[in-house]
Amino acid sequence: PAANRRIIDLLKLPLEMAITPALQELTALSDYLEKVAAADVKLVQLRQKQLPTDALLKWASHAGALCERLGLQLVLNASVDLIPMLPDGMGLHLSATELGKLTAPLAKPDTLLGCSCHSRDELRRAEALSVDYALLSPVAKIAKYPAAAALGWSGFAELAADANVPVYALGGLRREDLDIAQSMGAVGIAGISMYP
Repeated sequence: PAANRRIIDLLKLPLEMAITPALQELTALSDYLEKVAAADVKLVQLRQKQLPTDALLKWASHAGALCERLGLQLVLNASVDLIPMLPDGMGLHLSATELGKLTAPLAKPDTLLGCSCHSRDELRRAEALSVDYALLSPVAKIAKYPAAAALGWSGFAELAADANVPVYALGGLRREDLDIAQSMGAVGIAGISMYP
């Protein structure tokens, strides 16, 4: 049943996801990944929106090899168009817009698939497409998106309780917020600025 699948999925996911900040060179990416591994974070989202597709794939290949050596799980924040080019063993993270372009569950069952969600409707879409996790945001106000309405912990808890997909809390958090996030129904926390 769906309830059992959610429990099994929750047990497999790490408690924290580090999301890469915009970086200018591969050496900075290598340094970042090594610091994340040293901080005992096990899941990394490679998010480099400034890169063209060919460079992003090069960075993904580099990061994939390094993550394997460091014992990190990697998901690439990319478009659905890159699904056929996704290296084996690498997960995929889709924005809410990209998730809207997906018409059926991913045909690669061993690929970790996640997405960004900001509403109940987006969470429902994520469930229908059998994603492995969703990032639900923003929990708190963040400077980068001042116009975005923060969910607050009560809004987050309401959406997380209604979701049939493991949910990470994202937006304006610190690592110290892990306990409260879990008490509000999150599998864990994710962020850019809270990691090295």
